[in-house]
Formats: sequence, C-alpha cells, structure tokens
Amino acid sequence: MAVAVALALIASIVAIVATLIPKPNTSAKVVLISLAVLTAVATIIKARSDESDKVLMQAALLTNLNPPSGWFGKFDAEIGKVGIPRGYQNAQCFHYNDGMTCFLSGKDGTRHATVVLDRDDIARLYEDGMRHASSRRLVEQPFDKDYEPEDTTGDKFRNKVGVLGTPT
Repeated sequence: MAVAVALALIASIVAIVATLIPKPNTSAKVVLISLAVLTAVATIIKARSDESDKVLMQAALLTNLNPPSGWFGKFDAEIGKVGIPRGYQNAQCFHYNDGMTCFLSGKDGTRHATVVLDRDDIARLYEDGMRHASSRRLVEQPFDKDYEPEDTTGDKFRNKVGVLGTPT
C-alpha cells in the first residue's frame, strides 16, 4: 500500500512541476521525463507483483477449504462421465475429509479401476468449480495413465494410500 501511494505521489509531483515551470531547460525536462518513466516502470512491476500475490493467496485459501457435500456429487458425476467412454459403467465414490475414492467397474464386470483423489486434488477440483473452469483434464488424468509414484515415501503417495485405506 505504501509503495502504491509513493508512486502515485511521485507521478503527481512530476505532473504538477512539469505544468508549473513555464519554460523548463533541457536538464529539467530530462529529470521530469526520467521520473515519469521510472514511476511508470515501478507501477507496472508493482502491479505484476500484486497479481502474483493475489493468485498465490487464492490458491492457498482454496486448498484449505473443504467443499460441501453437494460438491462431491458433482465430482462423482464428472468421474462417471469420464469413465463411460473408457468402458466403465458403474462408479461408486466415497468421500472423506482427506479425499475421495471411486471404484469403477465395466459393464460385464471384468474391468475394474480405482480413482483416488487426495485433499490437494479435491481442492483443485473445487477451485475449478468455484472459478467455473473445466476440471476435465484433472479428472481424466487417472484414467489416461496408471498411477506410478516417483517417490513412495513422499507426502503425495502417502496421502493417496491414506485415502484409499480409509474405511467406509
């Protein structure tokens, strides 16, 4: 806030001084133009910084929110829609505080899949829903590639195993 106020004051002072000096000499013009350009550049840099802070704060806020139960129904439906063209007919999803597990089966019962979404995945789905953005890519990811964790000791793997192992 203080930086924005200082930049606004500098811009105002430059404008006032430039209009009050009847016939400024060359060095005065150079100083005033330099201050105006520096103020404009600093304002642009500040605006970019503020925007990145805003995006970071939104992401931090949304990852800590638990979606209401009604949102999980939307997630279930989205997973079912993605599973049908891939040969899965039935999807049973269960959600918990730490994520969601969906068990899918094929029409003939020979094909099975399990989709596990941890708290971060759910937060991203919820964030997409809140922004009215498509979450299709995130939902399709478990169907398109088998889950092969790079690090079986990392938090992401442990979170998914924890969600999968949560009793229903």
